[in-house]
Amino acid sequence: MTDHSLVELKLHKIQPERGPGYFKINNSILLDTQYQTQIKQEILNTVQNNKDANPNTLWEVIKGNIRNTTIRYTSCKQKETHKLETEPIKTIETLEKQLNETNTNDTTAIENEITSNKQVLEGIYHTQLNGIILRARAQHVEHNEKNTKYFANIEKRRRCPLSSSLFIICIEYLSHHIQSNKHMKGISLEPDEDTKQSLFADDATYFLNDNYDSFHNLIESLTLYGMTSGLKLNKSKFTLLRYVLYKKEMKFNWTSDEATTHGF
Repeated sequence: MTDHSLVELKLHKIQPERGPGYFKINNSILLDTQYQTQIKQEILNTVQNNKDANPNTLWEVIKGNIRNTTIRYTSCKQKETHKLETEPIKTIETLEKQLNETNTNDTTAIENEITSNKQVLEGIYHTQLNGIILRARAQHVEHNEKNTKYFANIEKRRRCPLSSSLFIICIEYLSHHIQSNKHMKGISLEPDEDTKQSLFADDATYFLNDNYDSFHNLIESLTLYGMTSGLKLNKSKFTLLRYVLYKKEMKFNWTSDEATTHGF
């Protein structure tokens, strides 16, 4: 005897049709001489193979072939870059293990090889960082353009290891705004010195006096910045340490005992 009724559920998975999609070119390859040579040869071959074609039709064929050649070329370049990145990482891991297990005092050769591989990695990461800056449209790099939510979110979704560097680039303008905003009052650690913020890697800490307008203006600035940049304020990780009776609002984590910042 039971008061529960057996329920059987059958699900049929329907595979939706894929759309045509789109291809977005990485403009940096336009400076690649090998790519330029391939494209020129592809255009020449297309024209020679379609001598009698209508000019409009020929132009569409040329554009299609350029697109296909570009996709093939960038895919190969991406695989090569990935290989160039993984090989030094594996080599460094092997050498560091060898360094820890060696019984000899002369480890200069191993250390030099580790340094050499790290320099190769730094070069690769520098190139990747330039790509992130370009995609994020950092103001001081890309013709004074504003950073956009779309490009910032791309790097966030990719879980890019350089996201902290991207954060530093983007936070510079918010930091300047907060420091120069007369409606936000910080705390005075020394005479004639107004301390409002402390920035370290991808952590930001703000210090405000007991003026409620300072708190309100800070939250307003952070919210507006998040809407325009895509680097939104994570309220679950945002802790407010109270030493005055601020109104507990906006569903933040409030505390009057202690708070952790920069790991301390």
